[in-house]
Amino acid sequence: MKHHTPPSDSDVPLTVGRWLHDELESRGYNLSQRGGGRRRFADLSGVPVATLSRVLRDDGGADPATLRKIAEALGVALTPLLVLANVIPEAEVQPRAITTDEALAALGVTKPAHKAAVLSMVRALLDDENEGGSDTKQ
Repeated sequence: MKHHTPPSDSDVPLTVGRWLHDELESRGYNLSQRGGGRRRFADLSGVPVATLSRVLRDDGGADPATLRKIAEALGVALTPLLVLANVIPEAEVQPRAITTDEALAALGVTKPAHKAAVLSMVRALLDDENEGGSDTKQ
């Protein structure tokens, strides 16, 4: 299942509501009037349905406490949502290096044997790069 991070390649400005709508639908929540997805996610996240509806419509409700509940329920980072909602300016966000375990988890690699295999392959590729190796003939 693919989970979205706020994209930057759209002609339509991305909003918290649009991002959340797309994210919930990609996770199987039916957000139509009678679909039950709003209620299900509201129950999961602890965000009242009325507040969730306002966030989805970009009609208020996207305060930091609500965004934290949404981020926690979806298992996504809070900071990009705070930036998207204009709660904090993007210029104030300092990039953070992630650990090897965080990178592997983000890729969905969780089994120890698989982690070792991926790390071995990455090390081999980096060694090849550092030695000036190339995939193309010149």
